[in-house]
Amino acid sequence: MSFVLSMGLGACSTYRDHLTRGQGLYEQNQYEHALAIWRVIEENVHTLSEPDRSQYMYFRGMTDYRLGYRSHARYWLGLAKANEQTHPGGLRPEWKKRADQALTDLNKEVFGQATFGGSESVTEHSQKQTDGVPAEPDPAEQPSGATQSGGGGFGLGASVGGSAKSCRSDSECSSEQACVKRRCMTP
Repeated sequence: MSFVLSMGLGACSTYRDHLTRGQGLYEQNQYEHALAIWRVIEENVHTLSEPDRSQYMYFRGMTDYRLGYRSHARYWLGLAKANEQTHPGGLRPEWKKRADQALTDLNKEVFGQATFGGSESVTEHSQKQTDGVPAEPDPAEQPSGATQSGGGGFGLGASVGGSAKSCRSDSECSSEQACVKRRCMTP
């Protein structure tokens, strides 16, 4: 009996360790590696405490967001927000703020108000297509350091004119920004 109990406690500890490791990879902008960790945890997320579940859902959603898996990001961030409302205490205030900003961006896309490159609506973007083939991006709409929203959900943000601050993790950016491709960007 004690062997079974110790095995169960060991499994919880292991998934909590995976959560910590995944968070570290995420904060080092190693999103692909972090996603691999999140996928390992996914089948056993029920073994985590409620605060740890909120953290898992948040980091899973933000990882998907950074990698451009927008529908997955919306799903996981929505779960994180709901779990945090039901069981408060798992997410830091800055994480809640980032999750809300990302969800706002993702919901605009779902409800037809998304922007591409920071200024163009979905309708305008669609009108630039010819026979179903997307038009080449206008270089004038992509200043150096900017990414399209499909590449992580960040538009022009603080990168206009190439003046974005260099970073290695989100902690080096202001609370309104995130570290994307080693630059502090505003979602």
